[in-house]
Amino acid sequence: MIARFRSIFTLVAGVLLFAAAAEQAAAQVRVDISFKRKLYVMYEPLIATVTINNLSGRPLLLENSDHHRWFGFNIETAEGRIVPPINPDYALAPAAVGPGEKLTRAVNLTPLFPLHDFGLYRVKATVYVESFGRYFSSPPLAVEITDGRVIWQEVVGVPGADGKPELRTVTLLSHKLSRSTRLYVRIEDRERGRVYATHQLGQFLTFGRPEVMLDVDNQIHILQNTLPK
Repeated sequence: MIARFRSIFTLVAGVLLFAAAAEQAAAQVRVDISFKRKLYVMYEPLIATVTINNLSGRPLLLENSDHHRWFGFNIETAEGRIVPPINPDYALAPAAVGPGEKLTRAVNLTPLFPLHDFGLYRVKATVYVESFGRYFSSPPLAVEITDGRVIWQEVVGVPGADGKPELRTVTLLSHKLSRSTRLYVRIEDRERGRVYATHQLGQFLTFGRPEVMLDVDNQIHILQNTLPK
């Protein structure tokens, strides 16, 4: 019985030591992620700001190894479905972080991940440190992809790469945020399924209507009210 208690005590002590070592290792590199807001219009730039804080007390060289990429994101839907990157082998330059220093990167997730469904996404930034042989991840942060209300739309022709005309669908969207409503313009080629831009133009007053003009080259010009007067 005494031997049994000793073995149980040894097992528990080993688990506690392992947990303490894992917690200590995790504290050596802290990764944080932030977004400017929670709501985004589909296809607009989704900028994730990632901060890597080196608390290890020694210089760190962050670079790809044979089997690991040193920087990336884990994204999943509200249902827990993993969203794979469009190109998992995108090029990434190495980075050095001195002891006590922070490295900050702003990354546009829109061209990197197929976030083409409405709903909530949980995003984590991950950093692999070769000298520790492990990943460090940020706490998950939720963003929601929605779409705006169409207030104007037109299909126009533009010169193509081979000189033949191509069609572009130009759409004005209004999108209500927590404190204001914003005006967006989207340009897409619906025949090829391409969205070239979803760009925020600024604040939008819902009781007014923007004036839209297309010039001889079918370039769009928009006049909008941003203040009551």
